[in-house]
Amino acid sequence: MNEQPIESGKSTEQQQMETITDEKLAEWRNQYEDIKKQSPERLGISSEQYEKLDYVKRADEEMELVFSKKKLNR
Repeated sequence: MNEQPIESGKSTEQQQMETITDEKLAEWRNQYEDIKKQSPERLGISSEQYEKLDYVKRADEEMELVFSKKKLNR
């Protein structure tokens, strides 16, 4: 049998946007910060070395863009 998802008239992105709460955003930010704290040790480098990595700088910039109140339609 060929099953296909039922269209609700809303895109997946719209459906997801409707379910994101302040609590979920706070949880995601906390997870990011926890991972960031643990990463230097897991990589076997100092926190100073870790902060200098380009991908860490880019991730921080992206995180701020995504979680900034200007980007969130409030």
